[in-house]
Amino acid sequence: MIKVETYIKKEKIITSLKDANENYDEYFVKCKDVNCLQYIEDFDYIEGAIIIYNDEEVLLNFEYWDIVDQLWSYILEAFSNIANGSINEKILFPDQPVEVYFKIISDDILMMNIKKNKYLVSKKEFFDAMLENAKLFFGILNQCDNEQIILESKKNLKKIDQIKIAINS
Repeated sequence: MIKVETYIKKEKIITSLKDANENYDEYFVKCKDVNCLQYIEDFDYIEGAIIIYNDEEVLLNFEYWDIVDQLWSYILEAFSNIANGSINEKILFPDQPVEVYFKIISDDILMMNIKKNKYLVSKKEFFDAMLENAKLFFGILNQCDNEQIILESKKNLKKIDQIKIAINS
């Protein structure tokens, strides 16, 4: 089962990626409702992490924290391209040299490649989980008091709905 969670970075400075991953609750707060907005220090630079699990295997962990709203936007753009027929998409993390590849292997299987790690996942389950969490994340951001973030969130929420329709048709 694919599970996706978005986290907002707290103020505490990360000095070790291993520690950030092992003791993530010291550095991050789960983005599950508007309460996480209080941890955002700068709405122009929303730091956080997208965590992806496939059953018990962690595909993306806290070591890959970055500018989380931009990262979600890049992922949605790749998914939009896939929904429109592309079978290979690459994204770069906004603020670090990490590449993620998405490749459609078959009607049922998607390969996600992060650095040298390749993961085969259920395409439908992956898109459903990713889009659901992106919708939750941007729905929460849509309730902040930053006009630019609200505009971007509305745009991304609309894109999520369009991707869902295109992928499920």
